[in-house]
Amino acid sequence: MTNPTEKEKMLCWFGLIVLADKALLPTRIRTERGDCSVEPIRQVDYKNRKDLIDAIRDAVKTGNPMGEVPDYVLNKGRTPIEGLAKARSWADLERKSIYFSISIFPSIFEVKSWGRAANGQWTDENETALDVKLHAAKGADGIADVILDHLKTRTDLPGMKLV
Repeated sequence: MTNPTEKEKMLCWFGLIVLADKALLPTRIRTERGDCSVEPIRQVDYKNRKDLIDAIRDAVKTGNPMGEVPDYVLNKGRTPIEGLAKARSWADLERKSIYFSISIFPSIFEVKSWGRAANGQWTDENETALDVKLHAAKGADGIADVILDHLKTRTDLPGMKLV
């Protein structure tokens, strides 16, 4: 069976950063310097399945519009995500979060997450703790279920309790 992600053009992708008390879902734009996460950043009660599904649906509808390179990229400053996460740096943000990458293709959705490296940050790009492909018919509900099921297996996020 051929891999649809090799033949189909990606419609959009976005990242979900899960903290102990909330998740952050930034708008993802395309710029002349590559993709960037920008405001608005939706704060999601990921423990509430409906809130997570609604946030995913909205992110898919928004897609990845073209935009200007954000100031924090040009000036190597603090990102809005670090501020919302109350992180001192990007490394601190990684130590206190679990990251999910969600790619949307016409026939499938791909959900990836990374484990924890020895320094407490996310593991290398090739060392995924989760790599799932869902049929597009599963929709945002299916993506949310994959995320919530994976979070139940994670014990590396301080303060996280999922019921």
